[in-house]
Amino acid sequence: MTTSFVPSAAVDSGTIAPSVQPAGGTDLRRVLATVAAVLAAAGGVIHLGVIGDHTEYHVVAVGFAAMGISQCVVALWLFRRPSRGALLVAAGLHAAIGATWALSRTFGLWFIPGAAEATEIGVADLVANTFGIGLICVVVIVGALDRFASPTVLPRTVARRMAGTVVVGASLLTAIAVSAPHVHDTHGRPVDAPLLGQSHEHGADPGAH
Repeated sequence: MTTSFVPSAAVDSGTIAPSVQPAGGTDLRRVLATVAAVLAAAGGVIHLGVIGDHTEYHVVAVGFAAMGISQCVVALWLFRRPSRGALLVAAGLHAAIGATWALSRTFGLWFIPGAAEATEIGVADLVANTFGIGLICVVVIVGALDRFASPTVLPRTVARRMAGTVVVGASLLTAIAVSAPHVHDTHGRPVDAPLLGQSHEHGADPGAH
């Protein structure tokens, strides 16, 4: 990364300072910005990965594409130029995605063809939205750290291990989520493999369960 946060007492919340890391360590806020970027990118990959299973409903497919691209753009922003503004945009985006997901799983998105009815919580959508919740938590923590006049410094080895653990964990969960099978309900709509129970397969007799 080429930029860094500076203490909030020195500048307003939208300012980015040149990269000047503490001697012998790394600003924790910078590490957390990297973590947020990884989580955003992982969620974006999952949303892009499920587009092919929803192509018969164009609006739903476009929605997944829009979410995935937006998340990847935000992730790139956080990787290249981490800032409070970028973190707030990332948190707002993922809050909107999470709210839409919650609505789709409780009442259904009645205004979108193919998503009008509530569906079960699946592996892919649970993992993707867990990443989103984690990102929002990271933004809250960074906001709390900004209240301190001096940065919280981590040894560089600790910072690398912390970031590396997040990358490995997010990559494994993303692979699981993207590879999770999709099934079709009685209306032919693709849904993620549910966490509990089994959805009706396409063409199955709904009275058989």
